[in-house]
Amino acid sequence: MKQGDIDFEKELAEGPLPQKGFSDELRRKIEARIEEQKPKPFRPWLQWTGAVSLLAVAAVTGLSLGFNPWGNQEEQVSEAGMLDNSDMAAAAVQVPIRSGILIGLRSDDPDTAYRTLYIAPEQEKLREIAEGRGILVPYKQEFWKVEPLVYQENDDRYLYLTSYPAEQKAALPAAGVAKSPPDGSLLPNEKIEHSEKLRFASNQFLSVEESEKISSPVRTAVRKDAVWVTQIPLLSGAGKAGFSAAVSFRKHFSLGEVLGSTVQQSAPKAEFTGRKFDPSTVEWTLKRRQGNWILQTAERADGGTGGGYSLRDLEVHPPEWLVNHDGLNFSWNEIRSVQPRAVDALTSPESDLVVVLTDRQILVYPSQNNHIREQPALTIDLRPHESLVMAQWATDHYVQEWSDKVRKYLLQ
Repeated sequence: MKQGDIDFEKELAEGPLPQKGFSDELRRKIEARIEEQKPKPFRPWLQWTGAVSLLAVAAVTGLSLGFNPWGNQEEQVSEAGMLDNSDMAAAAVQVPIRSGILIGLRSDDPDTAYRTLYIAPEQEKLREIAEGRGILVPYKQEFWKVEPLVYQENDDRYLYLTSYPAEQKAALPAAGVAKSPPDGSLLPNEKIEHSEKLRFASNQFLSVEESEKISSPVRTAVRKDAVWVTQIPLLSGAGKAGFSAAVSFRKHFSLGEVLGSTVQQSAPKAEFTGRKFDPSTVEWTLKRRQGNWILQTAERADGGTGGGYSLRDLEVHPPEWLVNHDGLNFSWNEIRSVQPRAVDALTSPESDLVVVLTDRQILVYPSQNNHIREQPALTIDLRPHESLVMAQWATDHYVQEWSDKVRKYLLQ
């Protein structure tokens, strides 16, 4: 050390400098800070430990959010399928629902039976509001019911449809009034088996499939099948008056009468896309097929009115007022991408609901911004051999009005 140099170690140890300096405590802090700033040796195992910890945290977080980073897609779908209806409905709350749908179903296993259910939002969840027997139809400013009546006398059996205001009750036929058709063509000991099925119901018209077999020990059985369309109130004559009076009371509407300007009534035959039909025909019906109602006419091999018939598609679109918003707001490919087992589908006028039918279920999906939610908000099981015969949409204030009335008429 040169003369004049300061021995900091000695000075710091012996006491304060002539000017403001460092204490022992401050020196220790400075030395510790210098030691911290020195570069540390590289330890790769510490980085792996941190990465593993990060993955563990991410995995726990992912599982809490319903995401399994190690599971496959099928396992995730399987877990989603285990959700009950209330859970799925709760998950769909984010999508506003403004529509309700009244669905009519016919089951043919083994006997013909009908049920109606109403689906609508309630307390921010999509619910099945009510379900009951028969077909509940909105007609003008009220609701009507369509139900089958069964009357049996000796060996004769009549299963036929009747209609009545939902505020009332079905009128049962009186004894003895159902025997024999109005033309009096029965012979002694002949047996009648008559049945009717509802094929389609709108808010004004009904399509009926009729089958009748007359058998006798003395002659070959005679069979008569038919399809026809009538208005809802015109089936009400099948109450106390019985089947015989009901036949004469009903009116079968022709294609021209119902479709109006859709067909060329001035010509004896109208032709569309190469197929001809007679606007005056009363043998026609509607059938459900992959998202639409299809018009069909009955064609008989003998050209008459008895015996069997075959149904042929009529390439004329039913008018909107008859089928009540029958168009799909999504393509069939889009619907199948959400539900591959779909055989039929309905979409609401507000584009907020998509109702998909499979062979076994009705699945209701919320939709928004031209997108269908991947999970249904509601799932309802179908009965064996059950098919759609009616779909009526409610919008605006009618959604709640229908909820109140449907509960009353279906649950009574």
